[in-house]
Amino acid sequence: MHWSCFTATFFAHYGPQFWVFVGHCRCGFSTFSHSMNSQPIRLYPAMPRTCQPCTACCEGWMRINVFDQPVYPGQACPHLGEGGCKNYPARPQNPCIDFACGWVRGDSHLPDWMRPDEAKVVVLPAWAEWRTFPVDLALPVGARIPHKALKWLMEYSKDSFRPLIYTEQEASRNGKFTGKQMVRAFGPQPFLAEMKSVIALRDSALLASA
Repeated sequence: MHWSCFTATFFAHYGPQFWVFVGHCRCGFSTFSHSMNSQPIRLYPAMPRTCQPCTACCEGWMRINVFDQPVYPGQACPHLGEGGCKNYPARPQNPCIDFACGWVRGDSHLPDWMRPDEAKVVVLPAWAEWRTFPVDLALPVGARIPHKALKWLMEYSKDSFRPLIYTEQEASRNGKFTGKQMVRAFGPQPFLAEMKSVIALRDSALLASA
């Protein structure tokens, strides 16, 4: 079975519960091979993990709202200080207390070096489901996911049969993030075909409502 990449551009809101699609599809394919005889993946961590000193989820790489204050690429949480959250005891249940990224969770499949502030990627495991298979979402801490981390995520995706969605920030000519993102889907061809159909339907709805 072949796994490939599909690319689209849209504005994303991760609550981390839904996406709002805006923009148009831009496709590009790069084919990889998938073996159904993959080896079991070792689970991490051996020891409990804690967030500190990482603050990636507060820095705007996930589009959320904290006390009705929007947080998005280029706009960090207003409560984020030099040493972390300035309002930690009174932080809201959602999205702060309830959230745990894929690295800090006790059942994490991510190695130690993939802490978000070090690997420059926030992973949300099983963020969605496709034909009973979990779909992982990876968000860059910065403009894009570094090659080392993305390569690891793609290999894990193939070996574990977990389709992957990952993003890259779009920036204006002055270098500021626009709020739009290049969204890439990595997985088997049927998964990519369904992703393209979703994009096309959303584009049609947006054009009809314009």
